[in-house]
Amino acid sequence: MALSEAYNRLGAFHNRDDDYDGLVEALRVSFGRVEVSQVGIVAVFVASKPKR
Repeated sequence: MALSEAYNRLGAFHNRDDDYDGLVEALRVSFGRVEVSQVGIVAVFVASKPKR
C-alpha cells in the first residue's frame, strides 16, 4: 500500500480525487505566478504573487 493511501485512510490526507490539472487550476485562481512539476505521484509547486 502506498504511503499516500495510508494517510488518506487515516484522514491525514483528503486528496483521493485530486489530479494534476485541478491543482494547477486552483493555484492559478489564487496566484499570478505558478510552477508545478510532478515527481512520481507527488506534485511539487511554487506559487507567488497572490491575487487579491
